[in-house]
Amino acid sequence: MKKGDRIYSLQALTDDPLATRNTIMFAALVTLGIPAEPSLCGEYRELVKGVQRSTTVWRLREHSLCGRYKTAEMIKKWKDPEFVTREPEHPLAYIKTAFENHTRAVEFIKEQGPIAMIRRGKKIALISRHTDPENKARILEKLNQ
Repeated sequence: MKKGDRIYSLQALTDDPLATRNTIMFAALVTLGIPAEPSLCGEYRELVKGVQRSTTVWRLREHSLCGRYKTAEMIKKWKDPEFVTREPEHPLAYIKTAFENHTRAVEFIKEQGPIAMIRRGKKIALISRHTDPENKARILEKLNQ
């Protein structure tokens, strides 16, 4: 880093930096080729009104290594709810969509809960907690035949 270089900061006020939107945006921008400034990234703790508060700060350089992407512009695009629809072929749109799909997939699995797998010889039954009692009984009956 040289004197006069701009640095962009993304902050996450949480005890779990992996669960914040800014950490996801940071990962996306780094994937796009915008380098982090590792010596300036980190977790800072401070006492605010008697309560310990953690802030994770991510710092990025002004533009991607190839020079094609400017950090400020990419942050603006990321925060724009219409960006992916307006520019679906942009590399950042693909990255953003992948993270959104990951979040939806994790939420879906949490909602589904565990699925029971029951084996009888070569037969296998998969029963979710959402299976109604009649259907569950029918499945188990077929499994025992």
